[in-house]
Amino acid sequence: MRKKKHISAVEIRKFGPGANLFFNIFLAIFALSCILPFFFIIILSLTQESDITTYGYQFWPKHWTFASYQYLAKMGHQVLVSLGVTIFVTVVGTIMNSLFRNCLKTKNSGII
Repeated sequence: MRKKKHISAVEIRKFGPGANLFFNIFLAIFALSCILPFFFIIILSLTQESDITTYGYQFWPKHWTFASYQYLAKMGHQVLVSLGVTIFVTVVGTIMNSLFRNCLKTKNSGII
């Protein structure tokens, strides 16, 4: 009878240094492509409207302003109403989708 091999630890396979560098660069580019759009939107919201029309979209604006946030503060009631409509549509749509799905799942419907 042969003796079984004794395994003392789990062997972890490693990538070579070249593959590791490639994956690190790939993940860094992917992370930047996920983060930069959010950063860009925040920068645009702090840019003067005249600078956007004159110079176009830039990552670093020439003049900073909080005018867009002051406008949102003035329109606070409308923002809250819009948020309420969004929540209502989401909840009602989710409930209707669940009910419709359950109707289709019954044995007699034959659809699913």
